[in-house]
Amino acid sequence: MSNPTHRPAAAGAAATESFPLPAWLRRTIWITAIVLALVFVAHAAARFLVFTEASYRNLWVNRLWLLPHFLAGSMALLCGVVQFSAALRRRRPDVHRWIGRVYLAAVAASAACAYAMSFRAVLGWPFGVAAFVMATAWVGATIMAFIAIRHGQVCVHREWMLRSTLITFAFVTFRVMLVSPLFTGLGSVPERLTALLWLSWTVPLLINELILQRHTVVHGLSGRAVLRPAQS
Repeated sequence: MSNPTHRPAAAGAAATESFPLPAWLRRTIWITAIVLALVFVAHAAARFLVFTEASYRNLWVNRLWLLPHFLAGSMALLCGVVQFSAALRRRRPDVHRWIGRVYLAAVAASAACAYAMSFRAVLGWPFGVAAFVMATAWVGATIMAFIAIRHGQVCVHREWMLRSTLITFAFVTFRVMLVSPLFTGLGSVPERLTALLWLSWTVPLLINELILQRHTVVHGLSGRAVLRPAQS
């Protein structure tokens, strides 16, 4: 029977190829993401957990969908950023797996609510279409990450989880852009919200793909290895 802890050197090296940035930069981005996620959850909770029409304002009509969307989305956001802790994956893989399961459930619940609200089109059909497409991309990336890990493709799983988490992080990105003076002149309020919703996840995904694919092209990693469970 083969040693289940053994990993070929090439495969071990391949495990880091999904994140072709210096370790200090990855750590800085990760810590910043956690801080922003916590600030967002605390700030948004002050609005959505106060279940009154004055707090929800024009979103009150969607209150029964918006509250679970926020709660599940916040859970997915926090689980998503925590999952990229190398120490957690290395020292407590069992905890890493359970957090991953919670993340899957949270994405499913939050996306289902997003689909429901997209058809109500409270902020207009352009915003509803943007929300529908975003939810579909979110679910699709998460499913791809799940399929990859089920087949033992660790590197591919990490890349798709990164994409899924970037879409999850659109909760935060959207809020940051909403208060930024750089985006105050984008048409009417519904037009601005629609544009920011698109930008909140497509731009981060584009930057992510440029980084990942440049590394693949430059270093000839199109056929990069994957980590598979050792066979007995």
